[in-house]
Amino acid sequence: MRRACAALAIDLLNPCGAHGYAVEAKISSTLNAATRRCYEYGGKECVIRAWACDAKG
Repeated sequence: MRRACAALAIDLLNPCGAHGYAVEAKISSTLNAATRRCYEYGGKECVIRAWACDAKG
């Protein structure tokens, strides 16, 4: 990732189950996208577990 943010969300109830990740220009859209993808893949209680930004994210 370059001049962007990345985030990983997992299902809190089943950490080995559904997950979602995203790489976007802004941290807010990155967190929302990762959480949304976790729910799309069957997560019931998705939470952000890791995120990072490079430069201005």
